[in-house]
Amino acid sequence: MVRKEYLVIVDPGKKRDPTAIMVMRDNYRILDGSPTSGIQDRAQHFYEIVLIEKLLEVRYTEVCDIVSVICNHTDIKNNHELLVDGTGVGEPVVDIMREKYLVPIPIVFTGGNAVNEIYQPFGKVFGGSGKLQGANVLKEIRVPKDDLVTAGQVLIQQRRVNIADGLKFADDFKRQLHAFRGKVNENGVKHEALTEAIHDDLVVCYLMGAWWFTRQRKTDEIVIPYDKPIQDWNPMDYL
Repeated sequence: MVRKEYLVIVDPGKKRDPTAIMVMRDNYRILDGSPTSGIQDRAQHFYEIVLIEKLLEVRYTEVCDIVSVICNHTDIKNNHELLVDGTGVGEPVVDIMREKYLVPIPIVFTGGNAVNEIYQPFGKVFGGSGKLQGANVLKEIRVPKDDLVTAGQVLIQQRRVNIADGLKFADDFKRQLHAFRGKVNENGVKHEALTEAIHDDLVVCYLMGAWWFTRQRKTDEIVIPYDKPIQDWNPMDYL
């Protein structure tokens, strides 16, 4: 699979909740090696959040039109992946996107412990008939929520997430990060906003992006182990 530079990430809102859109860019910096120790220069990937948008009281068809415009922007056309929260209301939104000739990859959050890629015949996923009806394509990826949270935590603790200057809703994103913690109960760890008054839509977008990027991590990256337990982390310590 060719690694794309950009991710367009969508968390569809329910009824009166806003729909969140985030665009992340995969970038890299060269870390100097040490000739005396025989360590060569190496590339470390980091991730720039270059767009944050929230759409309130916008119909799903209009949301998909806006996403289509973003995906066809000159800078990222043919150089991006489109991730959509496929949990709950995400399924009909994904269907609309496919009708508009977009290629969304639904990420379905689960409470399991293994990633599961679901494939179905082309016709069932994109509609239509004919010879392509029997060709299997990716319908969705089911990902344990713990994996998503861990990926987001690691990138922040390694200081590999940058937020572009002047972004609309950047402060909202930081507030959501600050409120999003792991809460321990008798059944284990539950990850969510600490109060219902604070949405976590932008955090959901970020976690999907962090998981996708780290899942495709290049072998030439330097990985710095994180040193805080997932049950008690404050992302604002690292931004």
